[in-house]
Amino acid sequence: MCSSDLSEATDLSTQVDKVAEAIVKEQKAKTDKKDLRNEDHEAYIAFRKDSQKGISLLNKAIKALLKFYQKNKLGMAMAQEDPSDKYTYDQDKAPEGFKKSYGGRKGESRGIVAILTLIRDDMVKQLKKAEGQESEQVAEYRSFVQETNDSIDSMNDNKRSLKGQLAQNEEDRDNTQEALEDNRKLLSETDSAAKALAPRILEDAHELESHAYDGSDDTAYNGAMLWTTDHTGEEIGRAHV
Repeated sequence: MCSSDLSEATDLSTQVDKVAEAIVKEQKAKTDKKDLRNEDHEAYIAFRKDSQKGISLLNKAIKALLKFYQKNKLGMAMAQEDPSDKYTYDQDKAPEGFKKSYGGRKGESRGIVAILTLIRDDMVKQLKKAEGQESEQVAEYRSFVQETNDSIDSMNDNKRSLKGQLAQNEEDRDNTQEALEDNRKLLSETDSAAKALAPRILEDAHELESHAYDGSDDTAYNGAMLWTTDHTGEEIGRAHV
């Protein structure tokens, strides 16, 4: 393998490793995001459960108070109070000689119900806010997962492409090496055949030379010199034709 092929193969291998590392990071980010989403969801479920329970209890308390006031014909407004119902010593105890049925502390009835209603309404508002945040977080998480999956799919495609190029380069290298080996083998066989035929060629050349040359004068010889060489150019014999 030449240096350029080796450099290209190393570069492709490095790219494959980098893509593989990026895929691992994306998968870890998705796992971490999932764990965080599960924690947030569990917190939301617990908050919703507590809020719904609290709202239910407050509704029961408000309903019970209203029923009590209505049953005992207690007014809900300060304006409905009878000044004679107010006591200076113990507001919850009727004085001796009091002829009317007990009316209780009417002035506080509206305040208690109002406070409980305010607390309940605030819990309802907080629960709706939490539900909205949960919906937004779910949508954001699903979007993140989709984008991350798309990114991982794209990187996997790139990884497969790079590995395909690397495999093709290795196949081409192997084919080139095989072709070189075949050529070396063929050249070696050709050299061996040429060297085996050289003595016979020389013998035939000498025989031709003896028939063509009459020995009276070198100028009468009009044959051509035939040089026989191997594949390296080294002279292995000559003959006159």
